[in-house]
Order: sequence, then C-alpha cells, then structure tokens
Amino acid sequence: MAVGNIEQVEWEKLAQIALAAAWSVTALGAIRGTSLFEAMEVPEGATYFVALAKDLLAVYRAKGYEPMNFYAPLSGIETRSGTATSRR
Repeated sequence: MAVGNIEQVEWEKLAQIALAAAWSVTALGAIRGTSLFEAMEVPEGATYFVALAKDLLAVYRAKGYEPMNFYAPLSGIETRSGTATSRR
C-alpha cells in the first residue's frame, strides 16, 4: 500500500512496537516463565493490553491519523461504548 505520508506509517509502527514492549515488560516481567499467549488468557492481562492499546491509539489519533492496517494489530481493535472488541 503506497502512502503519501510516511510519518503516519512510522507512527503506526511505533505505536504497535510500544504496545508490545510496554505490555510485555510490565505484564510478563512479573511472572517468570509465562508466555504472551498464557498472559492474554488471563482476563486482567487482556484487559490491561486493551487499555494500553486505547492509550496509544489516542496519541496516534491526536496526531491526526486513523489506523490504516499498515501493521495489522492496531487496526484490528475497535472501541465501542468504552469497551474494546476485535474485528477479527
């Protein structure tokens, strides 16, 4: 997909990397031997991931961008009535 604004692509990539890093370090760092998938099965872990994603999306949108599916994870999260759902 060709994009006229490379900054948007870079911000979307940054948001996704930041989400993975922030969630992994803070959620998985406290539980030795836990995998990403195991932590996501715990409701609190999944809820925390969604909260971080919403915060990063807010920053991304404040820059004037909308998720464009350059890197699938962020564009797959919708928020409705304050809750997050996956479009997948």
